[in-house]
Amino acid sequence: VHGTWLDDADISMLSRTGAGVCLCPTTEGDLGDGVPRTSDLNDAGVRLSIGSDSHAVIDPFMELKMAEYQARAATQQRCVLIDQAGCVAPKLLDEIGHTNGYIALGLPGDGDLVLLDADARAMTNLNGTEGATVADMAMTAGHPGLVSGVRVGGVDVVVDGVHLER
Repeated sequence: VHGTWLDDADISMLSRTGAGVCLCPTTEGDLGDGVPRTSDLNDAGVRLSIGSDSHAVIDPFMELKMAEYQARAATQQRCVLIDQAGCVAPKLLDEIGHTNGYIALGLPGDGDLVLLDADARAMTNLNGTEGATVADMAMTAGHPGLVSGVRVGGVDVVVDGVHLER
């Protein structure tokens, strides 16, 4: 978890062993301890996921955005965490925010789904931006208030923004 003070040998070992690193960007931002070498970890093929062990914020959208923003600040480049097509949103949402998190937890993730309110004001640019996807908008304007539904193992847990167990 964190990977804040890794050196080249650490990154090489993580890559060789197939280990992953759980990034906690808002925690690092709150503590001011530094940021992980996210770009180097990504380039080395280390499996990245996100977590939140901070009382300051529990927001996976923010964690994903901050992971990319911290990598940008550290490398002084845009679009650091990208997929093979050069896109940031799928890499962050699908790989770092979903698949690698399930791998880190040892869970299958089958049938799990987060539904976003595509009609929400934060998502309105989706219709006016050529080529924009829900993933693109979620990464630029996403926040927990956009979550309209959650399915775990194919079972609805949140419907119309309301947790069914409350």
